[in-house]
Amino acid sequence: KVAAPLLLNTKAEHTITWTDAETGIACKARLDLLGANYLVDLKSTADPAPRRFCRSFADYLGHGQLAFYCDGAIASGALPRDAVYPYVIAPGKTEPYDVAVYRTHLFALDAGRRLYRSLLARLLECEAANWYPGGAPGLLQLEVPDWAAGMAEQPNGNAPWRTL
Repeated sequence: KVAAPLLLNTKAEHTITWTDAETGIACKARLDLLGANYLVDLKSTADPAPRRFCRSFADYLGHGQLAFYCDGAIASGALPRDAVYPYVIAPGKTEPYDVAVYRTHLFALDAGRRLYRSLLARLLECEAANWYPGGAPGLLQLEVPDWAAGMAEQPNGNAPWRTL
C-alpha cells in the first residue's frame, strides 16, 4: 500500500549528469525512480525490517549515495529545489518478499552530504597526486580471529588486521 503510489508516474533508471559546483568534478548517476518532485532508490535486502535494514543501509553508505543522487537531481534540473526528501523502497530477497518503504530525513541527508563531499575532495587529492590508495594501500597480514573454527585463541593478541 505504501510503495505502490511511489511507483506511479515515474521515470525508471533515469540517468542524470551535472558538474559539482564546489569541485568542478563531472558527475553522473542513474536514479532508480524519478517522480515529478521526489526520487526513489530501490534496495533489495535480506531483511527489510527497520533494525536490520537501517544498519545495512548505513554499512553500505546508502545515506551518502542518496544525498549524492538528491543533490545531483536538483543540480541537473531533474528535480526542483523544493523536492521532498527521497524514499527508499526495500523489498526482501526471500519469502515472504516483504517490502518496507523508508523516507529519508534531513539529518541523514546532511550526514550523507558530508560523506560524499569528503569523498569528492579525496578524489581531487588522488587525481593531483596520481595515486589512488584504495581501502588497504599496503600489504596486510591476514590473521584468523580467535572465534573462527579451529582457533582456540590468537597467540599474538593483535586485532584481526594488522599492517605489515
